[in-house]
Amino acid sequence: VEIKSRALPPCVMTVCMCVVHLQPLGEEFRGDAGFKAMLARADFIKSLKAYKKESITAVQIARVEELLEELDKDLLEGAEMKKVSKAGHALLLWVKAMTKYFHALRT
Repeated sequence: VEIKSRALPPCVMTVCMCVVHLQPLGEEFRGDAGFKAMLARADFIKSLKAYKKESITAVQIARVEELLEELDKDLLEGAEMKKVSKAGHALLLWVKAMTKYFHALRT
């Protein structure tokens, strides 16, 4: 609700774009409009929980990591992001978990 109902700060939008690149619904969505369409789906939260992380590609991770590099280091650590947006913080934790899983699986 928090993310759906208002304009997003740039740091939260960056995290949202990371989610778009990981395609949790198995479909391709693009940009801000794509993320809002993803959020509108009743199964969005369920798709994050059931995400097939084994199918993440190196191209997806490269783009996500590129986007995460744009974030201020304090925001990336999480506590500062939580002050900006609790929902953004939760999505950041999910994105970071997926990138860590990808790298752990590949080593």
